[in-house]
Amino acid sequence: VMAPKMASRIRLPLSTITLIAGFLLGFPVSIGAGVVVFDRITTVGTPVFLKILTKGQFFSQGGRRVEVRIGNRQSHHLLSGGDGYAYYKYLPRAAGYEEIVAISDGDESSGLLLVMKPGETALVIGTEGGLRTSLFSEKSKTDSQEALIQLNKQFRIVYFTRWLGVSLVKNWLRREKYPASVVLRWRDQEVFKKMKNSGIEVGVVIGSAALMKAAPEYVKGRYTFEKSTKATTVKDWTEIVRLIGSDNGTANDQRNCNGRLQ
Repeated sequence: VMAPKMASRIRLPLSTITLIAGFLLGFPVSIGAGVVVFDRITTVGTPVFLKILTKGQFFSQGGRRVEVRIGNRQSHHLLSGGDGYAYYKYLPRAAGYEEIVAISDGDESSGLLLVMKPGETALVIGTEGGLRTSLFSEKSKTDSQEALIQLNKQFRIVYFTRWLGVSLVKNWLRREKYPASVVLRWRDQEVFKKMKNSGIEVGVVIGSAALMKAAPEYVKGRYTFEKSTKATTVKDWTEIVRLIGSDNGTANDQRNCNGRLQ
C-alpha cells in the first residue's frame, strides 16, 4: 500500500512567515505596531499618495488622528478611515530621498520616499530571490554588498519583498549595511504598472524566477540565480556586475543627484 502523497506546498499566513523569518535572522518581531508608514517611489513633478496605516494590538483601527511630516517640512494632520488607512497627496519638486514620519496616539513610525529624476533608471532586486543566499552565507553577503554598492552608482536601487515583510527586510538591510533605499511589497505585475505610471523606468531586475515572470517585457536586464526562460541565469554577483557593465544602454551615472538619505 502506497503512503498518501504529502501536500507539495504548505501555505502559511504572512504574519507567521514574518515571525519565523524574524527569529531566524535574530530580529525582535512586533506585530502590534500602532502606526505603519509605507515606502513610496515617484518622479519629480509626479504626485504620490503617501500611505499610513493605524492599528490596534493586532488589527487595523480606523478613526485615529495622524500627524504626518515629510522631511523638515510642516506637519499635516489626517484622520484614518474605517479601514485604518490614511492618505496624503504630495507633489515632490526635487529628486532624492525624503523621510516620512507619522505619529498617532503616541505611536511613531517612519518610511522612505524615493523621488527619481527623469531619465534615471531603477534596478529592482527581489530580496527573497536575489539576496536569499546572503541571509546565511558570509561570502554571498559580501559579494552582494560590494556589487550593490557599485551598481548604486549607476542605478536607483529598489528592493522588493514578497514574503519576508517590509519591516524585517529594512532592518536586515540596515544592519548589514546594504545601500539604503525603499522596500516595496510585490505580489504580481501590479507594482511594475504603478512604477511605470509614476514615470519610473526599470532597467534591471534581479531576483527569483517568479519575479522574472512578473517583470514587464520591456525590462532588458533580467538576472536570476534560478532556472528561468524569462531571464539570464547567473552563478554569482560578479557575473551580474560584468553583464550589466557590458550593456552601456541600461546604466546611467547618478552620482550628481542632489538627493541624500539622511
